[in-house]
Formats: sequence, structure tokens, C-alpha cells
Amino acid sequence: MIKQYIKNKKIPNSPGVYIFRDGKKRPLYIGRATSLKDRTKSYFSNDLIDIRGPRIVDMITKSKSLSWEGTNSVLEAIILESKLIKRYQPYYNVDERDDKSDQYVVITDEQMPRVFLVRARDYNHDIKEGKLQYKVLKVFGPYTESSLIKDVLKILRKLFPYRDIKANDIRHENFYRAIGRAPVISNNDSRNAVRIYKNTINYLILFFEGKNK
Repeated sequence: MIKQYIKNKKIPNSPGVYIFRDGKKRPLYIGRATSLKDRTKSYFSNDLIDIRGPRIVDMITKSKSLSWEGTNSVLEAIILESKLIKRYQPYYNVDERDDKSDQYVVITDEQMPRVFLVRARDYNHDIKEGKLQYKVLKVFGPYTESSLIKDVLKILRKLFPYRDIKANDIRHENFYRAIGRAPVISNNDSRNAVRIYKNTINYLILFFEGKNK
């Protein structure tokens, strides 16, 4: 039934997030795609059980409908996918996860905030229990594929140069300033530099909140 349902839908050949739903419209599984059309079509291949395993086959048999949300880039799809999984906790996403590899994006509450990743076990032990030497402004995640969220941060750092976890090491900070990946601060104009950098951090927060415009 779900296969015929999808055949009758004009699914775009663009990046985005898709949601398989049950008969009551509840999310069963949330995924992201470079091409929504190609990705959703792949769930009906003859070798699905070999590629994705019996759990996903079981999910497909229980699905009654599919919805999707297009994004302007795969970057945005990664962020949106994590946000929706966290909101809905779909059974076929959450139950099969190994959260040991999950990563959170942390933004510190400092005059010149730092941006970095922490593993789920460190987040649960240190951040939730307040066992840190710095205050936390924002936390985003969890992101289930650490390599992807690392790549996301690398790309974002080119657009919005930020300070990272090692920024207090002056040699480290000078290197990243030299290649345009960290803010340049002049002693003659430090107040304005701080203001500009705070705007950069606000842009990052908006991106991770899904407010991409």
C-alpha cells in the first residue's frame, strides 16, 4: 500500500527530510536525503532486507503514508533530521541507535563563546550535572553520525569563523585566525570585534535552530 501511495506523489529530486508514518500519522522513521525522490524509491528495492536489514523492512510494512520537507542543502537536512528525531523519537530510529557515538554541539556562555562537539556520555555526565568549568549557552543534538556533524562544523566554520575548545591556547588560536577560521580581534577595536563575533554566534544558533533564512 505504501509503495502505491508513494507512486502517486510527486516527490522532489532535491535534499530534504522524509518521514514514514503509520495509519494514525505518527512518525515511524525519519531520514534525510540528497535526493528525496531517489532515497524514498530505494526503500522498495528487492534487496532492501540485505541493504537495510529486517527492522527497516518491518517499518515499511507498517507504514501507511510518507511526508517530506525539502531543504536548500544537505547541511540543512542533517540539522533538520536531528531536530525531528529528537522531537518525535520514532521507534525505528531510536530503538536501533547506539548513543555511544552520538555528538552534541555545545556553544559556551562567554564573552567570546566557543563552539565544539561533545560525546553523548560526556554530555550526560558533565553538562547535565554541571561539572564543567564554563557555562553553556546552547546545546544542539544529538547527532547520530559523528563524521557528518564534524563535516558540518568544518563547513560552517568557513562561513562563520568561531573559536573552538582549544581557543585558550594562543598558538592554536593564531593558526586558525591565520587561515580565516577564527575571529580576528584587534586591541584597538576589541569592543567592536566582540560585537561582530556575537553576531556570528547568533547566526550559528539560528542555523542549528533551523531558521536558515
